Amino acid sequence: SDLAKFSTIVLLARLYSKTEEFDYHSILITLAVLIAPAFLIVIEPDFGTALHLVFSCAFMLLFTGFPLRIMVIILFISLPIIYKNIVDVPYRWNRIIAFLDPLQYRYEGAHQLVTSLISFKEGQAFGQGFGIDSQKHHIQARHNDFIMSVIAEDLGIFGLLIILVLIFSICLYGGHLMMKTTDTFARLLGTGILILFFVQSSLNICVAMGLLPTTGINLPLVSYGGTSMVVYLAMFGVLLGITRQEGL
Repeated sequence: SDLAKFSTIVLLARLYSKTEEFDYHSILITLAVLIAPAFLIVIEPDFGTALHLVFSCAFMLLFTGFPLRIMVIILFISLPIIYKNIVDVPYRWNRIIAFLDPLQYRYEGAHQLVTSLISFKEGQAFGQGFGIDSQKHHIQARHNDFIMSVIAEDLGIFGLLIILVLIFSICLYGGHLMMKTTDTFARLLGTGILILFFVQSSLNICVAMGLLPTTGINLPLVSYGGTSMVVYLAMFGVLLGITRQEGL
């Protein structure tokens, strides 16, 4: 999935670095580039990652001049498909129900969410300290999906702010550099990498804080996961290569 994200961004950047007029041919190619990896990821099954890929690429297309009207039409066509893929799969629907009323389902589908929220509460301002045997140890997959809960309990609000400032600083400064990039392909590719990073980070943090239903998406460069770490390091290596090539 991580390799598919990077590959899709590269393909779209290459396609729209050479596209000056948007006709039905280019639109169909764009849909094919997006639908093929998203479909394969869905049948893994990993619906959350597929949505991350599609939404990140959609944001990237906003920087290409892709017709907004076409994007809105595609969105409305996709809504019934998204709804069906959630309602017809019991564990996905249970996650939505548990998210809407976590306290009622705290011993079932909302156990992770409620435990995560308690960890945020226990952390307070400066946290409980590293390795303290407390609430966070009741969280499953705390080393990847809910790593922010561990950070919140160990380091408190202070630690969370450090992580958030780092993430937003990378995205803002990277975006500033991409605006100065003259090569269209390099600019689109760098922008796509930053969007992937920002969207995935936001999804993970929002899930841990109970602002979104559980999706199973890790926090880039922080959560455990070899493939994700290698791919994101490679993507940021490409981003640094772009800035060096442009002399920024």
